[in-house]
Amino acid sequence: VLVGRSNVWLMSHVDRIVMRFGGASKMAKALSSVGRSTTHTNIYYWLKSGRFPASRQRQLLDAAQAVGVRVYPGELVERRES
Repeated sequence: VLVGRSNVWLMSHVDRIVMRFGGASKMAKALSSVGRSTTHTNIYYWLKSGRFPASRQRQLLDAAQAVGVRVYPGELVERRES
């Protein structure tokens, strides 16, 4: 989770994308503007779980484009080192 982390390398992919939007509240507002209503509580759940729900990924990409935030589809899924 973003709170308390000082090193960007320790952040999850969810943390980094939420940060690009300017935080959970701004991300929720952007998501709500392009589709299903979303609250900052939803975003905090995603931060805690460490993943974006598959059912919201298209909406997330649309919201990012609408507000000028660069997010690529491959970034929405956690990549594990092998």
